[in-house]
Amino acid sequence: MTIETKQNKTFRAFLVNPYIIICAFAVLEVIYCYFTDNLWVLRILLICNIYALFAVSWDLVGGFIGQISLGHALFFGGAAYVSALLNLHFGIPLILSMISGVLSAIIFALILGLPTLRLKGPYLSVVTMITPMVFIAIIYMYPVALGGDCGCTGFQSLANGDLKTQFFIILAVVLISVLLILKLTNSNFGLILKAIREDDFAAEAAGLNITKYKIINFIISGIFAGLSGVLFVHFQGAVAPTMLEMTNSILPIMMTMIGGIGTVVGPIIGSYVMTFCNEYLVKQPEFRIILYSVIAILILRFSPAGIMGWLKKGFKA
Repeated sequence: MTIETKQNKTFRAFLVNPYIIICAFAVLEVIYCYFTDNLWVLRILLICNIYALFAVSWDLVGGFIGQISLGHALFFGGAAYVSALLNLHFGIPLILSMISGVLSAIIFALILGLPTLRLKGPYLSVVTMITPMVFIAIIYMYPVALGGDCGCTGFQSLANGDLKTQFFIILAVVLISVLLILKLTNSNFGLILKAIREDDFAAEAAGLNITKYKIINFIISGIFAGLSGVLFVHFQGAVAPTMLEMTNSILPIMMTMIGGIGTVVGPIIGSYVMTFCNEYLVKQPEFRIILYSVIAILILRFSPAGIMGWLKKGFKA
C-alpha cells in the first residue's frame, strides 16, 4: 500500500468521523444564522435540531440495544406538559420548569420501562405504543387543569420569543447533548448495549445484568427525548395532546431508518431530510405521505444502513 493510498484512506475516514460531521453541521448553521435574514429557513433549522435530538434519543433504544419502542412520544410530550404547566399554573421560573420537565422523563421512563423491558418483539412495541394513549386520555379527563383537546398557551417562551437567540440556545443544547450521547455509545457502556443487541442470552451468560442496562439506557434515552420536547414546547409557545400522539413516536423511527440506525449521526441526517420535506410539502399532506413511503422503500431496498451507511460505503470505495 502506497503512502498516497494510506493518506486517502485517512482522509476518507476523517470525512465520515461522526464528531467531524456533527461539529460541521453546527458550524455551518452558526455561519448561516449570522449572515441570513431568512427567518423561515432559520425556524426550520431550529426544528431540525430539536428533532435531531429526539431521533438520536430513540436510536439509543432502537439502534444500540435493538428494542423497538413505539412510545417515545410519552417522553417528548410528557416532559413538555410538565414544564409548560409548572410555568403556567405555579409560576415556576422557566429554567427550573424546563429542568423539572426533563427530570420528569425519568419517572415516565420508569413507568414505561420497568414493566415492558423484559418483553421482546411485538409485545414490547404494543405496550409502549399504548402508554402515551393513556396519558392523552388523562389530559381529556381534566380539561381545566391540563387544557383538554385545545392544549395550553400563555407560559413563558424561550428567550422571550427572539428567534435568533432561541436558535443559538437550542443549537448549543442539542450539540452538547448529541456529543454526550456519542461519547456514551463509544464507551464501555455502549459496547455492553451492542453486546445485548447482538445476543442478549450470551450477554447474560457472560454475567451481565441485561435488565439493569436496558432500564438505565431507557432512562437516558427518555431524558434526552424529554429535553427535546421541553425545547420544542418553549419554542412553539403551546402544548397540546398531539405531542403525545402516535405520529410523534413514529417520526423518530422514520428519521433514524432514513439516516442510519445505530450511528447517532444517521438520525441527525434523517431529521433534516424529513423536516425539510415536511415543511415544503405542508400544504400537500397526501403527497407528503407518498414521498415518505417512497423514501423509506428506496432506503430499505438500496441502502438498508441508511444514508450514513451509504456515505461510509462510498468513502471506503
